[in-house]
Amino acid sequence: ASGSNSAFEAARLRTEVAVQAADGQGQRAWTRLDSLVRSRGFPGEMRLIEWPDALTEYAHLSFALGRYDDVRAAITRVRSRFASDSVAVNGSLRMASLQLLEARVQSATGARDSAATTAALAERALRVAVGETHRLTRAAATLRDSLAGQRVAASR
Repeated sequence: ASGSNSAFEAARLRTEVAVQAADGQGQRAWTRLDSLVRSRGFPGEMRLIEWPDALTEYAHLSFALGRYDDVRAAITRVRSRFASDSVAVNGSLRMASLQLLEARVQSATGARDSAATTAALAERALRVAVGETHRLTRAAATLRDSLAGQRVAASR
């Protein structure tokens, strides 16, 4: 996709990246997706149809590889796109799932108090977006509870 501006080529590459990631080739998938998003303007203005979806995928792949700065940059860029959109405040699945990812990054980098707060906010937003029994809502609740348990144990 590096030599092509075709939306079709970008979509094809994103599909291939998803297959590679599912097949355990996370680093190779990330490298290809990183090349795509950077060739289309990331971290600045993006020139890619459905770029918020591509950056969401990029954030998740980056997290799986422990590339937390890349996760944060992608989350920040997607948030800036939806900052004035009322859906972003009122339970958007995209924003809530990114908030859960942000809580995971905070936890992984030792910011446990921030992670607990962010996980609780993500859980609340996910409950609105997809319901209480959805796997993402349950994941946010589990993360929040595990962090709360760590805080109790640390205070003893």
